This record gives sequence, structure tokens and C-alpha cells, in this order.
Amino acid sequence: MYMYYTRPWRGGHYSQTMSYKRRLYDTGTDTQMVECGYDVIFAPDESGTVWGCGNLGLRRLASNAFSFTQLRGSDDRFAEEDVISVSAAYEHTAFVTRQGNLWTCGSGLNARIGHDDTLDTKYPTLVCKELYGGLPVIQVACGRAHTLVLTADKCMWGCGSTFDGQLGLGHTLLTNFMQKIMLPDNDTSVEIVMVAAGDAHSAATTAKGRLWTWGYNRYGQLGHEHNRDLFIPSLLSRNAIGMPDVMMVFAASYHTMAVNSEGQLLVWGSGRFGQLGLGNHIDKHTPTPVGKLAFGDSEILTVGCGNKHTLVVTTDGRLYTFGSGSDGKLGHGDLENSPVPVCVGAEHFFNNKIRCASAGCNMSAVVSEDGLLFTWGCLNSTGHLRDTLRPTVVFPSVMLSTRFGSFYDLLETHALAIAMGVHVRLGADCKYLTLDDGIIRIIIELCVSRPDDRICKMPGLRRLLGGGLLLP
Repeated sequence: MYMYYTRPWRGGHYSQTMSYKRRLYDTGTDTQMVECGYDVIFAPDESGTVWGCGNLGLRRLASNAFSFTQLRGSDDRFAEEDVISVSAAYEHTAFVTRQGNLWTCGSGLNARIGHDDTLDTKYPTLVCKELYGGLPVIQVACGRAHTLVLTADKCMWGCGSTFDGQLGLGHTLLTNFMQKIMLPDNDTSVEIVMVAAGDAHSAATTAKGRLWTWGYNRYGQLGHEHNRDLFIPSLLSRNAIGMPDVMMVFAASYHTMAVNSEGQLLVWGSGRFGQLGLGNHIDKHTPTPVGKLAFGDSEILTVGCGNKHTLVVTTDGRLYTFGSGSDGKLGHGDLENSPVPVCVGAEHFFNNKIRCASAGCNMSAVVSEDGLLFTWGCLNSTGHLRDTLRPTVVFPSVMLSTRFGSFYDLLETHALAIAMGVHVRLGADCKYLTLDDGIIRIIIELCVSRPDDRICKMPGLRRLLGGGLLLP
């Protein structure tokens, strides 16, 4: 018998999106282009401005925005920084900027927003760096009532509730300030490269491809062959996750997913709605591989874990969805559940490749390689005037020229050198020969691998060269 709702439902951090394969001079898939929370969607654009729709900030304080609006902070500094990543939970949100700063807003209960107090904040407010070691932040993950922060020295910090052991401190004592979370490993040089926060459980991967989990475990979402809660980080054995290294980890309310170095998806935890994609509705207490054939024999680029559904993006730019279909959040054109991955046709994205996906409670969102934002599901948070059963591009009048996601910065000489390799009219009088040998090698390989004009259409390159298509 399923007891899915015996505990108060927790929103959790719905979607943690990061790619392990960097793509030079293209959309920045190592940053989070869109984020779905409980009933909100945030999307940073290429200039670092954050757009939001739904219940912005703290649900019980902030007003609803039924169309995408520009987010403003508690002071002018927020607008001056470039947001590259967002993590949204049930009643709080965190933002990471390119400057390495952490901004948070929402409920201050249990000090979950990291301000050394329990006060609520309606607008994004800067978290003092001294509270988490004084170093730049490179990633943040929000659970229902806790927050994980990854800093530039590859160390992990946490704040918020300790009730289910989700901070990995070994106790449930309340604390009103950031705590450094240590992995119980004899090697003090362990580098954490990614963190994920579920409803009340947490996970982290290291530079050596190891995976640690801790916290609430009723549905086996920790992957340790049992359902006991764990109050300190526990290492998953190589036998549990298979021999390949774990590169990425994603946590939803009650299920967890990982991608290994071979691009294969591993799933475990609650499967009640088919959100594990295994063709059944059974909980899994250990990491279980989903065959590549389920994704057209492609490797996994990134994953968006929702409360009851999952979005998977493959390296060839296709989107697969599975789990609960209520509110049309799978994008299949109906309200039916699907326990197996189903490809959402590229025609719904203007035949563009998908680079980022995020799954919320009752909605979904993706960003395409050309920076377009598509949303579907419950109308309150998607920016549309009605529920949408299929992906629909967001084109509010105030955002007609907006492109979402980050683009890699290029030195002008590098951009010109790349352009020279594909644009015969630039001529030979270029700084190409003055570049570093390594850069020249990258340019040659890039030009050879893209013999057509696709490289000329890359948005980041176009902007650095003054816009327009660089066609012979």
C-alpha cells in the first residue's frame, strides 16, 4: 500500500539542471537556464536579468504574476549583477550570479535562506559571504526547508531544517546559521562538484565520480537498499551505481536520478506515478539504470526532476518526459500518466534542439539552443492565458527580443579567428596567427567539425561581431 501522502507534502527543489559536457561558444549548458518551483518559473536571460512568472519570492507575501515579469532585488546591486543559476523550492528561492554572489528570498523559517536569522524577505537579498567561508558560490540547491551551497573551493555548506537529517550534520538540532557539511571520508582533499536537494534529502557528487546521499529515505530515495533516514552523508558503493563514475545528480521530492560518465541515466526512489521511467509504478531502493534505447540510444545531457514527473534532455537535443500527466505537464497533449519515456516532438519547439529542462509541481519548462523559452501545464505559472497540454513558446510583448540562458564570453580576437575559419570575406589580415596554439587548435577542430554555416549562426558569436548572420 502506498503511503505517499502520509507526511505533509513537500515541494522540494524540483529541478536541478547542469550539464557535464561543455559546449564551446554555444548556449551555456553548465548554467541553469530555467527553473521551476512549486508554482513559479524563473528564467535568467543572456544579460543576467531574471524573469519570473507565478508566485514570486515568498508565496504568502508576494503577489502573483500571471505573465513573465522582470525580477527586482531588495536593492540596486541585484540588477547590476548577472544571474546565471536559480533554485526554487516551495517557499524560498536562491540565485547565483556570475560575480559569485548568493541572493535569496522567501520564508526565513529555520534560517533556510541563509541570512543568519529567521526573517522573511520578499525580494532577493544578498547573503553575506562570511557566512559561507567568504568564497564565490558556484551552485545552490533548495529543498523544501533547507538549502545547500557549493563554493569555489569545492566545499559544501547548508542551512535550514535538520529534522530529517537533510543537512548531514549528524543531529536534528536547529541552527540559525550556515554550517559546513563534511563528508565522512578520510581523504580531506575530496572535491564536491555538484549538489542536489530533494524534499528532505540531499546528494552530492565528487570530482572522483563518487555519490553521497543523506536525509529522509521513506521511499528509498537515498539508494542504500533500505528506507532508514540517514543523518550523515553516506557513500553509495560502486556495486550500487555500477562501475562508471557519477557525473551529475538530481533530486526531486521523493526520487533521485544520476547520470554516469557513459551518459546513462540511473533512477531510484518513489515510482508511484511512473516518474522513474522504468515502465512500472514500483519504488526502487537502489540505483536502477534506464536503458539508452529508451532515449533513442542517445546519451543524457541533463535532467529535470519534478514532484511526480521527470524531463530528460539527450545530447542530440531531444526531450523525453514521463510520470504524472496531470495538468498536461508531460507535454503529450493529454492528461495521461506515462511510466516510460516518451519523446516530445521537435515540431513543438520549432525544430530546435533542447538544452535545458525543468520540472515543477504542475508545469514544465525548457530552453532551446537558440534561447527560446517553452512552458506548459498549469496556467498559473506558465505565462499563458490557459492551461497548455503542449509546449508553447513564451512571447510576452516585453520579452520579444529576450533570449534565455548564458553564452560563453569570447575575446574579440578569438571570435574573429573563428569567424575567419568559416567566413571567406573576412580575408587573411586577421590576428589569427597571434593566438595561442591551443586556441588555434580549438578553432581548427571546431571549423572542421562544422563545415556548414551553423557556427556562423551562434548567438554569442553574432553579438560579439555586431549581429547579423556571417554568411559568405
